Amino acid sequence: MDIRGRKPSRSGNVGTNPLLSLLSRGMRHRTSQGHNEGSEEPVNTRDTHTASETRYGPQDGCGLDDAFDASLLRDYVSRVSSWIDVCDPQCHFGIEVPRRARKIPLLSCAIMAFASAVSTSPERAITYHSQAVNMLIPILDGPIKALNEDVLAAIVLLRGAEELSDVDLGTHLFGGAQLLRATSGFAVAGGLGEAASWIILRQSIYLSLTRSQPLYISLDCYKQSRAFYNMDGASLANQATFLCAQVLIYAFGMGEGIPERNVDEWDMLNKHANEWYRSRPRELCAFWVEDTGNNSAFPSAWMTRPAHVIAYQLYYMARLLLSLFNPHLMEPSFEIIMQRRQAEEQILTNLRMVIGLSISHRSNFSASFHARHVLEACGHYLKELGEQKAALEFLRGLQLRGDPRAESIAERLKATWAQLSSEPVESFVAPIVL
Repeated sequence: MDIRGRKPSRSGNVGTNPLLSLLSRGMRHRTSQGHNEGSEEPVNTRDTHTASETRYGPQDGCGLDDAFDASLLRDYVSRVSSWIDVCDPQCHFGIEVPRRARKIPLLSCAIMAFASAVSTSPERAITYHSQAVNMLIPILDGPIKALNEDVLAAIVLLRGAEELSDVDLGTHLFGGAQLLRATSGFAVAGGLGEAASWIILRQSIYLSLTRSQPLYISLDCYKQSRAFYNMDGASLANQATFLCAQVLIYAFGMGEGIPERNVDEWDMLNKHANEWYRSRPRELCAFWVEDTGNNSAFPSAWMTRPAHVIAYQLYYMARLLLSLFNPHLMEPSFEIIMQRRQAEEQILTNLRMVIGLSISHRSNFSASFHARHVLEACGHYLKELGEQKAALEFLRGLQLRGDPRAESIAERLKATWAQLSSEPVESFVAPIVL
């Protein structure tokens, strides 16, 4: 014990800053601009930061330049990563990806690009996105052996940032599709690679649905996935993802000519949808349902797990698409005309369910994005004024939560509804309580 009554540390140093002991050894060496480890006084009291303001960073490989960046990373780990991991019980993007990002700059920049986009910090998002892209392009142009699951995870995050931007070009999905074609084992390998593969597929579904364009990704690499042999919530969500992707390929193809849309293939997909619904376990079912609930014009259904919500939404999206592209309704006859009206009701039913599931689970941001996508693609089918207003309230809520595209989707829907009806939808809708 020294003359001030302090006990020496095991290393023999007195007065070691306890904050520094939380950092890695490499980070401690970089803190010399503010504190000298093992010294009681600041080394440079004339620095722009006072002793109490000294920054203990940046992190190894993470490039954290200030407290705001650090808060973005904290928010990603504690909250935002759960949106990506919604169908992954191992939470690879919340646990494994941040761990690897400490040593892999591509992953750290991709994390920060996505976290910045979520926090509506466009300048930071652009900066980190550009840094990540500059690292990614040489890798994609390089040898196949350099294409690993870390690269695939980075593409997932950069695509997530792209979805939250004002202009969505879908650039990173082409890189993801290229990687999956080159190394098809990720989707069945387990771990981060398999988790990222399923997310890439869902991201591809969103772009194909909202743009009525081919699904530029092969499904062959997914067919041996363990998701088809398990009945847990995440596996069932992945099965529904695969089903929805199959229907989109039936509708829009894979960019290799005009899709045939033959009757036999539609019948097979319709059978698969029926089998998925009939075979779902009891724990996947909702524990409360209402035709309309929570003061909403849409159905209300409460699920026990976030992955269950995603599973049902993707199932109803597949059902919606099957009704839209039913080849049995192409033949001209009076009976077919009546069946077309029934099909339009089925489209509306499935559209309402996707939206209602999202409204019933407001904290499930992935579910909110599903509802946004189907509104962008099929919102014009909503003809009742109450449903139109409720849809605008939902989009207004997304806008308040930082979705930059919700407002433009709402404006396009209002213009479309005005063309289809003589009664315009109110231009202003009070925001929902989040």
